[in-house]
Amino acid sequence: MKDIIQFNKYSDYYDLFYQKKDYQAEVKFLRAAIAKHSNRKVKSILSLGCGTAGHDIILAKQGFKMTSVDFSKRMLDLAKIKAKKQGAAIDFVLGDVRKVKIKKKFDLVVAMFNIAGYQNSNSDIVDFMATAARHLN
Repeated sequence: MKDIIQFNKYSDYYDLFYQKKDYQAEVKFLRAAIAKHSNRKVKSILSLGCGTAGHDIILAKQGFKMTSVDFSKRMLDLAKIKAKKQGAAIDFVLGDVRKVKIKKKFDLVVAMFNIAGYQNSNSDIVDFMATAARHLN
């Protein structure tokens, strides 16, 4: 509980901290990686640990069907406001990236920025990866 309270406080400053982050360049890099390494057309993306959805909004506006997960309700509330202002259609899900179960599969699962770094143990990493695997087509 303490972690989520601290993370919710962080949420209010997240976009301020990362206002100079080049989300467009990172999405361009991701799209190049998809083009190079995917053996299928990617239409749907599950984003684990979306934060305020900086990458996800760009991807949604580029035509990808986005489902975005975060542990923090406050982060998701801010993400929803940003997405609506920018005209991006995204399905947002409140959930823990180690445990969330969404009743659909995706062409790609991403965890942008430092989501793996927030996992505190080997079992957290294993559960996080299992979540990704469970949701892939």
